Amino acid sequence: MQVTSFPFVSQISIGQITIQIWGLFVALGIICGTVFAAYRAKTGGLKRSVVVDLIFWVVVTSVIGAKVAFLIFNGKNGVLGFSSIGAILAGSATVFIVSRIKKISTSRLMDVFGPPLLLVEGVGRIGCFMLHEHLGKVTDSILGLNILGESRHDLGLYFSLAGFAGLLFVLIFEKMGKKRAGAIGAISILWYFGWRFALEFLLESSGPFAVTKIYGLTFMQIFSAIMSVVTSFFFLSRVLRKVRVSGAHSGC
Repeated sequence: MQVTSFPFVSQISIGQITIQIWGLFVALGIICGTVFAAYRAKTGGLKRSVVVDLIFWVVVTSVIGAKVAFLIFNGKNGVLGFSSIGAILAGSATVFIVSRIKKISTSRLMDVFGPPLLLVEGVGRIGCFMLHEHLGKVTDSILGLNILGESRHDLGLYFSLAGFAGLLFVLIFEKMGKKRAGAIGAISILWYFGWRFALEFLLESSGPFAVTKIYGLTFMQIFSAIMSVVTSFFFLSRVLRKVRVSGAHSGC
């Protein structure tokens, strides 16, 4: 199927100023996510200042974690870049540590930050799409984009659409009624890792756009599976703990 050719857009110039597309959309995603999280602070009974301060430290540690992880896995190739795995680990550790220091429920933080993180994904991945950083297999699907003369899956576009779709789904679910603490955050996280796991099957195992795989799975798919299990265990353990506590009180 012949489709319109999509160029690689890495930067735009406004007068003497050159703006990097990837950085622009990542920054826009963080700004949108910060504003949305500050707006949602009330839903978790938190002050907006606390939410904004936490986002600042999460961004700082995520950038450092992303760069360190990238250098560990790709440093020998001398390629500049960032690792989403490193960013997720560093950012999650920061949230956990701050929640303990400030004595804030991790479940409350998850509920506040879950939807904004999907918004960040939706906006930020537009930059990946513009650069075509995650090209997948050749396809004759209507979703295929003509890149360098071949119709291919562009996972940057899919990641962005999945982020926006997840945001819409979670917000509708949230409006349906009262949920257990941590449910919105858990669903947001599971949505992200679930779709990330599924979509990466569209990446090449060989050829110019090949990614490293272990038993047919990318590093991100393995990481996504682990994080999905951890998130499910964390949420379910808290639910069961509250059920036991409620049962103990009702028996008194």
